[in-house]
Amino acid sequence: MKLRLHLCLVAFSLTATAIPSIAQTPASRQNQVHTESQADHKPSFLPKILTDIKIERQPLKSSLLYEGMTETEIEKVMGKPTDIKVFSNSDLHIEILNYRQEPIITKVSMIDGYLSGVTSELKTITTNNIPRFAQGIKIGMSRQQVLKLMGEPLSEQRNDISIYKLERLAYLKDGQAPVNIILTDGRVEGMNVGLETPDKILGVILPAEPAMPKSGPVYQRIRIGMNPQQVISIYGQPTFVQPSVFKQQQVVDFVYATLNTDASTRFTFINNVLTRFSFIPQANLYHSK
Repeated sequence: MKLRLHLCLVAFSLTATAIPSIAQTPASRQNQVHTESQADHKPSFLPKILTDIKIERQPLKSSLLYEGMTETEIEKVMGKPTDIKVFSNSDLHIEILNYRQEPIITKVSMIDGYLSGVTSELKTITTNNIPRFAQGIKIGMSRQQVLKLMGEPLSEQRNDISIYKLERLAYLKDGQAPVNIILTDGRVEGMNVGLETPDKILGVILPAEPAMPKSGPVYQRIRIGMNPQQVISIYGQPTFVQPSVFKQQQVVDFVYATLNTDASTRFTFINNVLTRFSFIPQANLYHSK
């Protein structure tokens, strides 16, 4: 039972964003610091002064997924995954299907051949084009963690004009492409190749509300993009609620736990939009589907 729970937790953790252990500090460079003040008319490293996070909702293929689907059914909706990670033993078989080509990177977790969770990776940085030296940077890292991993930046700019404390750390190493690391209130908000800061660095893309079937065997299945009331109408009140914040948006985790078993269910909402769900069953209940 303990081994089964451990592997299930591995599946859940792989569909969430984690900050890795920090590597040894590279050699420091002399950095240049420019601080934007109230006297400055416009921060040079931002396309414009933003006073509000821009929320954008997009329809996603992942909102058609629900618990209990087979890999064949998933591929009919999502296509072939970019890559697959497999964890298996005599008791349990876990697969993590990564879809990196979607507008929001999507991870689909499967337990014993059936869908057990979907994660919209809002808190992540796509590393496809990021130079090797910067690929350890993750959303949410502190400024101190970035400096420990990357060393002192080539240049540094700060802006305290808006309600955010914004920083840009620019790195250029070993002839590789330059990298911008953007921090909000001392935490990594995003990263891009080059020295221009993207317009949407402070935006949030959320899944659009899913088109729900009105009847049939799957009309009450959980789907990405639902609101908390829809989840409660299916599962009832959660065992406990965990609040947090992401890009100044309210984040709430609903946890449904079953005492004396390894079964648990978790739903994550950002700005009242379901962005992640994970089911860890006590036994594989999907075979009767």
